[in-house]
Amino acid sequence: ISFEITVTVDKCMEERSFTISPLGIKDKLTVTISTNCECQCNDPVGSYHSHCKDRGSVKCGICRCNESYVGQFCDCDIGNKDEHSLRASCQRQNGTDCEGRGDCVCGRCQCHTTEQGNFYYGDYCECDDEHCEKFLNKLCGGKGDCNCGKCKCHKGYEGTACQCPVSEEGCRTANNTVCYGRGSCICNLCECKEGYQLPHCQYCLGCPEPCQIKLSCIECLGFDSGPLKKNCNTVCSKSISFVLVEKFSLHTKECQQKDSQGCWIKFKLEQLVGKDNYKAEILNKR
Repeated sequence: ISFEITVTVDKCMEERSFTISPLGIKDKLTVTISTNCECQCNDPVGSYHSHCKDRGSVKCGICRCNESYVGQFCDCDIGNKDEHSLRASCQRQNGTDCEGRGDCVCGRCQCHTTEQGNFYYGDYCECDDEHCEKFLNKLCGGKGDCNCGKCKCHKGYEGTACQCPVSEEGCRTANNTVCYGRGSCICNLCECKEGYQLPHCQYCLGCPEPCQIKLSCIECLGFDSGPLKKNCNTVCSKSISFVLVEKFSLHTKECQQKDSQGCWIKFKLEQLVGKDNYKAEILNKR
């Protein structure tokens, strides 16, 4: 949480302190302020002082930069940019300079050190190698390296916290594939592509009915007609292998659809390994 607080002094006073304590937050901040009503500095004369990189004058020990220069020592040349747009280049999404983990210097983030003495890094100081998922109270389960908040597992381990030995036994299907080619095996369990069902991504309950979406391909493959006749090999041959039959042998749902000529086509589809890979049997009469 980031707070911006402005304190304005309208008269000279002795040193005073006050405490900032937001409701619901345990942290407290004590601020001590004092006023320096008379400047005791003996400022050097001139608008180009070496203390300010010859780009500004010294006012009571602080650089007052000439036009188009900013920074503690006027070391940043902003050209025709303004200071606001320069700071914007240090902000990612939440509008905080360098994610609150660094200082914006001349439009680039200079990152602070972490609690353990390492450095934050990244264009916005968004990364560190100390805050990854733990397993058995060990960072990345002791089987990987923390890299910008994500575990990079050592060889032979996987999972978000490197908690699993690499294995595909639990993902093997009856035809000796992994998740039927429609998912990934993570921690010995299938993670299916959208719509496909656990445990092995064999069936898709939310997918369009293949009888309807494959009708045009079935018509051009089996009977050389229909809207895909001219480019049937390009569009259909890679996703469907077919045979013309007098009697079905596949034990899947029978499709009966009207083709482009108003004739009834009967066929069966069996989904093979992969997302768009089918075997088809087409009755040779329509």
